[in-house]
Amino acid sequence: MNNAEHLLTRSGLGTLRFLHQPSSLLRLLLAYCAFAVLLAACSCSLLSSSDDRAALIALYEATNGDEWQINRGWLSDKPLDEWYGVTIDEQGRVVKLSLGDNQLSGSIPPEIGQLTQLTRLFLLGNQLSGNIPTEIRQLTQLTWLVLDDNQLSGSIPPEIGQLMQLTWLSLYGNQFSGSIPPEIGQLTQLTELALWDNQLSGSIPPEIGQLTQLTELSLWGNQLSGSIPPEIGQLTQLTELSLYVNQLSGSIPPGIGQLTQLTRLFLWGNRLIGCIPGQLRSVAANDLNMLNLPDCGSATYVDGDRAVLVAF
Repeated sequence: MNNAEHLLTRSGLGTLRFLHQPSSLLRLLLAYCAFAVLLAACSCSLLSSSDDRAALIALYEATNGDEWQINRGWLSDKPLDEWYGVTIDEQGRVVKLSLGDNQLSGSIPPEIGQLTQLTRLFLLGNQLSGNIPTEIRQLTQLTWLVLDDNQLSGSIPPEIGQLMQLTWLSLYGNQFSGSIPPEIGQLTQLTELALWDNQLSGSIPPEIGQLTQLTELSLWGNQLSGSIPPEIGQLTQLTELSLYVNQLSGSIPPGIGQLTQLTRLFLWGNRLIGCIPGQLRSVAANDLNMLNLPDCGSATYVDGDRAVLVAF
């Protein structure tokens, strides 16, 4: 074997040893990479928990936390689950915030959008004012959004339609104005939509007919106008339909008469005309007598001085 062949053979054997028996340097490199990945994951988790803490501090400061009825643990160095009303998961992320009836005042800060693992937000029964921040769209894990009985105003942000996991949306008893955003029709997991006792105007968007899991639709006590959209007849799971004390006009869509799960139906205080679909009289709690409308499939004729209602 000449010198060249000898060198080539030694080189080849060295390569094989390198491939099949990693050197100390390679083992060190692999260990370093594994450590770097672990460190990055831990840093990401720590940063996220830090973001949650910063968001909660912003909420405290924006809503006069010193005046809350209960603010135990807030602004302390204690774990977040020792802050009153805060629930966290195993990673330390905030998943539930329950501060109802706690004398919060001021506005909801945009930093609320940093609580990206939040599934339930309860701020009902306070004195919150101002708008719902558009950053609410970042709470994509949210299933319950309950802001009722406050003094919130402005329009309902269409960004709420991006909260695809919502099952419960309760905004009643505020001062919201403008129209109901059609983007609400994207919340196909919704089972309750409560927007009553606000100052909402315009028509009821037909996109509400896409909420096929809805069991309660309460829009009463607003300034809604136009006709009742026939698409409501697609809400076959509906048990309550409350549209009373608005400015709705036109006739009651026949499809509503096919909502066999209805147990509560309230339509008075509008400008409805026409007739009452047949099945609606069997709804357990209803205000149909207050509408002064005949049943569909009946007619009135005059017999002398009497008006006679004849069913057919």
